[in-house]
Amino acid sequence: MKKWDVSVIGGGLAGLASAIYLAREGMDVLLLEKSDQLGGRARTDEQADCLFNMGPHALYNKGAGSQILNELGVFPKGGTPNPNGVLISEGKLHELPAAPLSLIRTTLLTWREKKELVRMMFRLPKLDVTAFYPMSLEDWAKEHIAEERVRQLLFTLCRLSSYSNEPERASAGVLLRQLRLSAAGITYLHGGWQTIVNELRNQAVKAGVTIEIHSAVKEITGAARDLLVTLSDGRTIASRYVISTASPAATYRMVKNADRTRLAVWKETVVPVKAACYDLAVRKLPAPAVSFALHLEKPLYFSNHSKAALLTRDPEHSVVHVLKYLDSRQEQNPTQDQQELESFLDQLQPGWRREVIASRFLPSMTVSHGLVTTERGAVLEQEGPEVEEIPGLYVAGDWLTQNGLLADASLSSARAAAMKILQAKSKREVSV
Repeated sequence: MKKWDVSVIGGGLAGLASAIYLAREGMDVLLLEKSDQLGGRARTDEQADCLFNMGPHALYNKGAGSQILNELGVFPKGGTPNPNGVLISEGKLHELPAAPLSLIRTTLLTWREKKELVRMMFRLPKLDVTAFYPMSLEDWAKEHIAEERVRQLLFTLCRLSSYSNEPERASAGVLLRQLRLSAAGITYLHGGWQTIVNELRNQAVKAGVTIEIHSAVKEITGAARDLLVTLSDGRTIASRYVISTASPAATYRMVKNADRTRLAVWKETVVPVKAACYDLAVRKLPAPAVSFALHLEKPLYFSNHSKAALLTRDPEHSVVHVLKYLDSRQEQNPTQDQQELESFLDQLQPGWRREVIASRFLPSMTVSHGLVTTERGAVLEQEGPEVEEIPGLYVAGDWLTQNGLLADASLSSARAAAMKILQAKSKREVSV
C-alpha cells in the first residue's frame, strides 16, 4: 500500500491551501473531498445566467486571507462596494452613518449620539483588542459607550463584519478586531468565490497534489507517521501526517478514541455560526439607489453584490443577498425567517417580486464553524492546529481564529498546519 506524506481531508479553502504549501515543499499530498465539487462554502452556483455565492461573501483587503492567497499565486479581482447605505430603525429608513458626510446627514442619531460614535470610531484603531478577548461585546459596550443607540449601532456593525448575532456571548476583542479589519476595505469578487477555488485547484495540481472527489472519510486511526485513513468505500490510505479541515464535530466523529483528545473539548465548546440566506437574481431593482441596507433592531442584511462585482451575463440584471443572522440558542422557524426577509425586501425594494428570475433560500447556512465566545477568547492564543494526543494529526478551518475570522481563519490556519508539518519533517530529518 502506498504511503502518502500527507492526507488532507476537505477540499475547501483550508484544504486546498494547506495542500499547496506542502506539495511545493516536495511532499506527496493526497486531498480527499467527500462531495462532487471542491470549494465547500466558497463554491459558486449559476442560475439564469447569474452567479450565486453561498450567501454574501467579502474578501477583507488587509486580512490574512488576502496575503496568503497572494503567496499561493492567487490574485482575486473584484470591486469595492459603496459604503453608503440605508439603516432601518423603528420602521423608518435612515442614512447609514458609514462616512463623515453620511454621519452628519443621518437622521438616525442625535448630535450627542453622533459625537459619541465619532469618539468610538477614533478610539477603535488604537485599542489593544487582545485585552478584551475574555470580555463579551455587550459588557464592553456597557463599560465604554454611554448612549444606548450607539451601542445598538456597534452591535449592528459587528454583526455585519463577523456574522455573529450574540453580543452577550461573543468575545469583544475578536469582534472589535474584525470590525477594525472591515474598516480597512472589502472586495466583492468578479465571477464569485468559485474563481478563488478554481485558481487554488490549478495551483494545487501544478504543485503535484493528487485530488480525489467523492471520497468521504469514515475513520482516522494510528499516530506518529503511521496514520490510517479509512474511506466510506472501504479503502484504507496510509499517511505520515493528516490534516482535517472538517468541522470539530465531524473530525471528532472520524478519529478513533477522540474522547481522549482535545477534539472532545473543541466538539463541546465550538459553536457554529449560522444564517438564513435568501439569494436572488432580478431583472432590475425597483429602487436601484438602495444597494446596501441593515436593520438596527433586527439582525437583517441586504446587499446588491452585482453593483460592485461582475456576477451576471446581462448587465441589467442584479444578484442580491438578503440575510438574517441567527442565534445559536434560539429554535429557528425557516418559514417565518423567509417571510421576515421578504418583508425586509418589501421595505427596501417595493415590487421586487415581479422582477425575480431565480432564487434560492438557505434556511440554516453554516457561515463559520466557530463562534468565538468569551470562554474561547480567554484561551485563543493557545489554540493551535495540533491534536497533541495524536502525533501527526492536525486541524484547520474557519473556527481556528487566531488570525481573523471566516476565510481569513480558514486560510491562516491552513498555513499554520502546513508549517507545523514541515517543521516536524525537518526535525525528523535532522535527528536521523
